[in-house]
Amino acid sequence: MELPKARAVLPQLRFVETTDSTNLSLQREHAGLADFSALAAAEQTAGRSWVAEPGASISLSVLLRPNVPELLSLITLLMASSARTAIAELYPKLSLTIKWPNDLLIGDRKLAGILASVNPDQSVVVGIGINLAKQSAPATAVALSEFVSTDFDSVLAAVVGKLQENWQKLQSGSTSGWLIEDVRANCSTLGAEVRAELVTGESIVGRAQDITADGRLIVQAEREHVLSAADVFHIRR
Repeated sequence: MELPKARAVLPQLRFVETTDSTNLSLQREHAGLADFSALAAAEQTAGRSWVAEPGASISLSVLLRPNVPELLSLITLLMASSARTAIAELYPKLSLTIKWPNDLLIGDRKLAGILASVNPDQSVVVGIGINLAKQSAPATAVALSEFVSTDFDSVLAAVVGKLQENWQKLQSGSTSGWLIEDVRANCSTLGAEVRAELVTGESIVGRAQDITADGRLIVQAEREHVLSAADVFHIRR
């Protein structure tokens, strides 16, 4: 795949037709990679959050080297905000929202999933899978082709460009308030009744009230909970 639009935005972008996982590929190579090294694939055979069929979705992973540790907790939301903005600017009639912390939705259905992993040297690999066309997937999934005429190169170029712009902004040392405000403004989790499944096995049911300055979700149940990570399910708005 030639990808002229994406490579005009990021000339060093690497592309492969198929891989086990773009995230895992960058994790294996992380020690020798520069900041904002990016790998895209048309097919994943072993993605942990999504398994892509040939040409039906974009798998994109980027290695980021935060210049301060405080940025680590914001990287998943950075990808979510950047991808949502990029796709919304490309297709203005689409209404996309962020489901905290790592999904993009159209309505109640999942368009994209995000996964981030911290490497031993404190670099981060963050990946996103974006559904372009309908494929074998749960009924809760949705694809861009259900609403617009789209192509791999245009969507990839838009997402890479916006992510690079926002990463440079975050790395510049200026406040991260702009990122949290964008997530708050476009997050369908806020205001919803949710069930949060924690890694401890605990389940919390309550109302999602806010997102903190470092990206954590505040859920009001029998008491206030501040969540750094959880599987969150929307019950009702």
